[in-house]
Amino acid sequence: HRQLYNCGFNDTSTAKGLFPFGHGGLSDVSASSSLQEFSVIVAPYDGYVEYVILRCAGAAGTTAITFHKRSAGTAGVAATGDHSVDVSVSANTAVKAVFGSTNGAFSAGDIIATGYDAGSVGLGDAIASMSVVYDLDTLM
Repeated sequence: HRQLYNCGFNDTSTAKGLFPFGHGGLSDVSASSSLQEFSVIVAPYDGYVEYVILRCAGAAGTTAITFHKRSAGTAGVAATGDHSVDVSVSANTAVKAVFGSTNGAFSAGDIIATGYDAGSVGLGDAIASMSVVYDLDTLM
């Protein structure tokens, strides 16, 4: 079945970031932060990230939307995603990054996160919203 998660956040930096699902979407969380508990999800099923949709007030230009995962025995996700999809971010326009069953795959029990890297431009002082759609298969 499909599961949709969404969050809103305010990004004020040019650092690589993770979408802050567990943080209530109040601020951006650096991908290298020790506060990853605000951004990672423990996958309850095998599945994959089908796609991510991002819309923000700033025009960030070419932005990498990233997928991060780690299996049991590894603490935290890496700052650099396991896979990324480049999108062109214009102000107040939704963009879609498709990962699919190959590049977005994860197993039940993995920690997973989605993030972004807008390079030296950043998302600006952008108020942003994003949604991620997971396709989930087998219960842990």
